[in-house]
Amino acid sequence: MALKKVAVIGGGTMGNGIAHVFALAGSDVVLIDSFPQSLDRAQSTIAKNSERMVKKGVCAEAAAASAIARISYAAKIEAAKDCELAIEAVFEDLAVKAAIFAELDRTLPKAA
Repeated sequence: MALKKVAVIGGGTMGNGIAHVFALAGSDVVLIDSFPQSLDRAQSTIAKNSERMVKKGVCAEAAAASAIARISYAAKIEAAKDCELAIEAVFEDLAVKAAIFAELDRTLPKAA
């Protein structure tokens, strides 16, 4: 059974790939990045990857479209407030990661 809702923090290569896989598995996903251009790029990459998967016969067009529809995009970690799981996938900067985890601790439900 898929998790109901997952947050992925970081819209780069790793983050958008993680978000896409969770959406393909049936979870609603919120992809969070503070840079709007990163979210735009992530959305475009996910769409291209979905098209490639359909062309290769890896998944049906309807499944790919459903996965894309399950992904939302946000600039603030508050968008993770109702997620069961949060995955951090930002660039390697310990101070940034620590700040993200502190904010997630304040934002996520206790059971997350």
